[in-house]
Amino acid sequence: VAKMLCDHLKNRQNIHSIYRKLPLILGGEQSVSTDEPVLSINKYMDEMEKDPRVLSCSWHVGYIRHDCPEAGCGIVVVPATENDIEYCEKKGDELAKYVWDKRHEFHYTGHSAYPDIALKEALAFDGKPVFITDSGDNTTAGSLGHNTYILRQFLNVEDLNKKVLIANITDRNAYNLLANYQVNDIVNIDLGMNTDENSLSVNIDVRIISFGKMMGNKWSGENRVWGNVVLVNVIDKNVDIVISTCNNSMTQINQFTKANIDINDYDIIVVKQGYLFPELKDIAAFSVMSLTKGYTIQDTRSIDYKLICRPIYPIDNI
Repeated sequence: VAKMLCDHLKNRQNIHSIYRKLPLILGGEQSVSTDEPVLSINKYMDEMEKDPRVLSCSWHVGYIRHDCPEAGCGIVVVPATENDIEYCEKKGDELAKYVWDKRHEFHYTGHSAYPDIALKEALAFDGKPVFITDSGDNTTAGSLGHNTYILRQFLNVEDLNKKVLIANITDRNAYNLLANYQVNDIVNIDLGMNTDENSLSVNIDVRIISFGKMMGNKWSGENRVWGNVVLVNVIDKNVDIVISTCNNSMTQINQFTKANIDINDYDIIVVKQGYLFPELKDIAAFSVMSLTKGYTIQDTRSIDYKLICRPIYPIDNI
């Protein structure tokens, strides 16, 4: 892109980008580039860009959680010269049609289910580790990591015979309270920031297991300390919780290690992600993306849009 910009500064041309808006709205978990149909769409554009009359072409997924008339997918084709504009108008129509014709192929990457079903599947699976991703509270997409919904699901399970880890819940006040105590101390805490129905506070007695650090990942700095964590066990429940001072997601094994957590101790691990990150996916015996509510909700049809252009797929059956 930088080279193209420099070339155009040196050789100015009277050209403009060709844009086509698509009546299609998708989330990131439905448009992963290693999965179909995005894999084929990217290959299609690679072939388009081999044409000397096409300088560049792009498919923009858009942002699912921004309620505005501009929301949704779009394609852009940039002609190589002024003489190629009319040609690229046709290529733009072809690219738009290619993406649109694949609208029924878009799907959540990996296995997904609504929260009650996701819980049942995780509990029923014979093997470990099982990962549940709390997609509505996905901190890698900008959420706060403060939702307690899945924790409350597990606290309501009678005779829980699986060892569960919730990694992690952001609650600085709860951490600061626990920081005044020692390992093995039993403390009564209110966990949950009560900002909405998803982050409702739960009153629980917990035993402190360990203190640790919340490290970054290979995208945000693996050696960077982002905050502090404490690992606690809920008294009389087979549930451990990582309580954090920051909204980082546990995406890599080294983050668990630096937090003084052995993931091999657990049957079910809940992480604040959408699709499961590669390192965890590699070790998962089974994983499910729970379609929870929250700031990063993935279930398009359940978002209360008011301003987006209609009709739009998949909200409307076009």
